[in-house]
Amino acid sequence: MSGILSPPVDPTHELTIAAVLFPGFAPLDLFGPIEFLNALSAFTNIKIILVSEHGGTVSSKPEPNKGPSMMSKIKAKRRFLDEDLERSRKMSMANVAAQRVDTDYSFEQAQAINIDILFIPGGSGTRSEINNDNLISFIRQRGELASLILTVCTGAALAAKAGLLEGKKATTNKWLFGWVASATEGCGVDWVTKARWVEDGKIISSSGVAAGMDMINYFIEKFFDKSLAQRIADSLEYEPQTSPEYDSFYSYFGLDEVDFK
Repeated sequence: MSGILSPPVDPTHELTIAAVLFPGFAPLDLFGPIEFLNALSAFTNIKIILVSEHGGTVSSKPEPNKGPSMMSKIKAKRRFLDEDLERSRKMSMANVAAQRVDTDYSFEQAQAINIDILFIPGGSGTRSEINNDNLISFIRQRGELASLILTVCTGAALAAKAGLLEGKKATTNKWLFGWVASATEGCGVDWVTKARWVEDGKIISSSGVAAGMDMINYFIEKFFDKSLAQRIADSLEYEPQTSPEYDSFYSYFGLDEVDFK
């Protein structure tokens, strides 16, 4: 499929969705939406693949001593609630539980695959992976060819660094909004502080972590069928936020007090 994905999608048409994994991806960013997509695959002809730089197993724990601190650029942009800031300072990634996931293809192997939808999760690893030229190059190349790009949380920072969000509106994790805005300065992104998800052209970006499930519910509603989306959400016993403007974390994390323009 070429061009921007347009609804409604023929459920018999084969659609390949590729999720890009890296060390330190956030499990819920990935598996929340994938649970919806797995259910969707029972009614449509979609294929979901996992891709990583070298293929094989990828851990949700970021590689040690690689890249800037989570806090290094955020503090200059916005304030945290005192207790959150203190907790982050004390947090050691070495002690954080992690999961290991087997990916289907390396970046090189995936070059032979037609990817219709590129899915980019976030996670603590984005703080270092944003400087991974191989990752950013793959996202740029396959994102330009894809019919649709979906980002969750700080995955939007990777898409921005790849140049896919230039001149676009997008949103991201509200707790780490300052880091994302700082790390992507000069990338030409119009960052939206208050949004559950933002759609601009062939890009749909969601807020932090669990918001990815609301975004994917919207994706199913728009491109397939609203009643099917409701059926899937009901089967998962999930009550999605259906308004893209809904964002209770915007004020909770103090974004109503900061101008990022």
